[in-house]
Amino acid sequence: MWSSAGVNAGTLADGIVPPAVGCVLHCILHLRNDVGQVTNLNQQTRLKKYVKLKVITMVKMSKAVTIGGIMAGMAVLVVLATTNICSNCQSNSTAGSAENDEANSSESIIKLNADNFNTTIAEGITLVDFWASWCGPCRIQGPILEEVAESVRGRAKIAKVNVDDAGSVAGRFGVQSIPTLVLFKDGNEVRRFVGVQKHNTLIEAINKLKQGN
Repeated sequence: MWSSAGVNAGTLADGIVPPAVGCVLHCILHLRNDVGQVTNLNQQTRLKKYVKLKVITMVKMSKAVTIGGIMAGMAVLVVLATTNICSNCQSNSTAGSAENDEANSSESIIKLNADNFNTTIAEGITLVDFWASWCGPCRIQGPILEEVAESVRGRAKIAKVNVDDAGSVAGRFGVQSIPTLVLFKDGNEVRRFVGVQKHNTLIEAINKLKQGN
């Protein structure tokens, strides 16, 4: 607990007493010294006014310090809340974007899993993209693959395997990096691409395989 005993201008200046308490104690000490100097009745009227003025001053100082502290605290809370909201917004935006990419995938692209993988690649030419929603390069490859699917419609099948949902399929073909695109013909792997591939590169590979080269 703070005590007014032994409090003087030096301790106030040294910061031993908190600013808010120091301001009030400072005024009280001056008031006590001034009261001690009043020795005659003629000064009583002036003393009452003086005391009233000192009290008003102390009250205003206390309010100012209290309001300032509250406003500073509110400012800190606003900053923390804003930071948290922005962080959540960013996380939600990333997750929502990944979900939209998969939901808006072209109807020409077949979604594969452990149940339909073998039957899908069994006949004809199939280009399979091994990917994941959290993979940045995979998200770049996605739109390119949709363009390829439209370009080879009726001549080859374009499919995707989410390695998080069908890890057994990815393990079966030794997929270690994504995106990995594997070109199959009649169920057999013919060619493999690792990393983001251009539209023309994939179209050319499919056309060559279609021509038997």
